[in-house]
Amino acid sequence: MSGGRTRAILELDGDFLSAIEVTPRRAGWRVPRATVRKRPAGVDGADAEALGRWMRQALEEGRIPVKGVVIALPRRDAVLKRMPLPATMTRDDPDLPGMVRLQALRQSSVAGENPVVDYVFFEGSAGGPPAVMAGVMGGARVELLKLAAERGGIGLRAITLRSFGAGPLVPREEGSTLVMGLGPGSVEFTLVEEGSVSFSRTAELPRPEEGGDIEGFAQKVGVEAKRTWMSHRLSLEGARLARVVVLGNDEVCVKAAERTAAALETPTEALDPARIAKWGAGGTRASELAGLAGLAMLGREQMLDFAHPHEPADRFARARQGALLGVLGLIVLGGAGWLAAQQALSHLRTQAAAAGEREKELSAQYVKFLLEKGRLLHLKAWQSAKPDWVSHLAWLSTHLPDPSEALLSNVSGSLDQTLAFVPGEGGDAMTGTWAQPPRLRLSIDGAGGIPAMVDLVRERLIRAGGYVVRADGPDAGRQFSIDLDTARLSPEGAKP
Repeated sequence: MSGGRTRAILELDGDFLSAIEVTPRRAGWRVPRATVRKRPAGVDGADAEALGRWMRQALEEGRIPVKGVVIALPRRDAVLKRMPLPATMTRDDPDLPGMVRLQALRQSSVAGENPVVDYVFFEGSAGGPPAVMAGVMGGARVELLKLAAERGGIGLRAITLRSFGAGPLVPREEGSTLVMGLGPGSVEFTLVEEGSVSFSRTAELPRPEEGGDIEGFAQKVGVEAKRTWMSHRLSLEGARLARVVVLGNDEVCVKAAERTAAALETPTEALDPARIAKWGAGGTRASELAGLAGLAMLGREQMLDFAHPHEPADRFARARQGALLGVLGLIVLGGAGWLAAQQALSHLRTQAAAAGEREKELSAQYVKFLLEKGRLLHLKAWQSAKPDWVSHLAWLSTHLPDPSEALLSNVSGSLDQTLAFVPGEGGDAMTGTWAQPPRLRLSIDGAGGIPAMVDLVRERLIRAGGYVVRADGPDAGRQFSIDLDTARLSPEGAKP
């Protein structure tokens, strides 16, 4: 999408439609027009005809181009999964689309038939292996949007996620940057690392209307921001939050930035939309729509596109091309034998069609076989984990307060073994394996005789070492509820 052409970005977020026109200029970017609409009661979001007409009407009334439109959706409309790749894998590897699709469908739970899979390829940094950010969206959702664009006479350039627009809007720096977009219908939380999206989630927090409870909204945003970072940090050891950026500097954004800074104890900035682009008509909504401008700054390989996903390589294309080139040579050299050449061409076309049908049949069988093999290997890998629960409980017993000081009401354990598929040599899915250390969790509930029992129990377990200790509930009180996480199956040498 990079280049010198005007772009139209249209976001569909629940009942809200937001659209901007973005134009490149020498000194940066310009947003001459923008609009925000709420879907009328008579427009059914599941009716492609009605949805397409409404989208067209909103663009025309906002004087925004109807050609080359990028439809942006909230993160909740798709499943995102960052997956590591073998060190030898490259962006142009013909097996990459098929391998990503197989693993993404295995790890996602998107309902419906024919889910659409696309990905963004990341080169390995600091000597590390390459990776992809894979996205999976329901096929019915994608087809509805494509049909709505067609029925509305809208030239569709791409269908993507609005969270990818956060990457170009913040500078690269060491650590993670939490970018928050406070849209009309929801809040998007996106973690950016080295200029690329590493994690994203949507919170159902509509912007308060004029005269609404801004303080209450800001408090909720701060809570969700902390929840976002804690979820990411638990899944990635060593993660560090460098700063927080709220896209926009109106009263709502400034108040949300203050509450987020207090919740995360991290430097937080309410970014002036004028630093992103020069805003014209509709600039009063700039703080709501600033994140959409970032999508206009991305190339095709820097964002997901569910309308034109990466497709698995056609393994029989070279053979068909060779056959057609051979036929062309016969026609050119045949001269007097034109009729015979035509007959040969017809025969070869029949063979090519038959080979194409056979290829589709074998490809379907091959994918089915890989899925069955993957399920079997996954089950074996999962069954191989045998936690020593008795030893873990014995360790726990020796590090808890004396029964005269505190009593447990509940002890439970769980095994979270999220496995990752590692292809074999050269990216071969047939010889791949499943590997990923399991995560064990011990959960204890109880009560003690002193008000500071929560801190007492937590401090004793932290000093003992070997586990990640997390207390749920109030930080003070006689009741305590504590989770202990570790990657070791036995407590000897356990480490978080």
